[in-house]
Amino acid sequence: MIDGMVVAGYLGLIAARAAGRFVDRRLDVGLEALLNSVRAKLGRNPASELARQPGPDARQRIAGEIEHAARNDRLFSDDLARIVAQLDRNGGRNVITTVYGPYVQGGRDAIYAPITNRGYSDPRDPRDAPSWVKAMIVVGFLGLLTGVAILVFGVVGYDGRVPSPTDLPNFGVSAGLIGGSLVLLVISQLIVMLTRRN
Repeated sequence: MIDGMVVAGYLGLIAARAAGRFVDRRLDVGLEALLNSVRAKLGRNPASELARQPGPDARQRIAGEIEHAARNDRLFSDDLARIVAQLDRNGGRNVITTVYGPYVQGGRDAIYAPITNRGYSDPRDPRDAPSWVKAMIVVGFLGLLTGVAILVFGVVGYDGRVPSPTDLPNFGVSAGLIGGSLVLLVISQLIVMLTRRN
């Protein structure tokens, strides 16, 4: 018997791939074969439906249609079983879990956890931040490294005795760079987290 939710999950990966939310080239051939088989049987493109309505209700509706069609057409059922097995061998279920969340077995009543994962999970990830925020992060790290370097070179310049930090040459400049850079990094991280929330 075909588990329609697994097939719908793979069709959802096609929609996610089209939206740029994940790329796993090992699955491309199998996903295309699956889409062609389902499209030929249902007479429409369920992946584009999932792109417009990515929620669990749409996946369950499409899963029910696929299971019904597979029960009534042995060739279609065998074709889907072969394609799903190939996708599973290539790690497809793990990709479904990454994109949609944990899958609970159970046929048509199966659910995916309500996770909306756009290819990353950490809200502090700056990859999709505006370029000016990325520039703030780069400047912050460079300032931090420069401040630490000034501090280290100041300590190395002393002749064996441990100096007081205020006696170091350019201590004020180093402390200012380190402090200012940390503030800049915290602000840029807050901006990343706030813009990712919206």
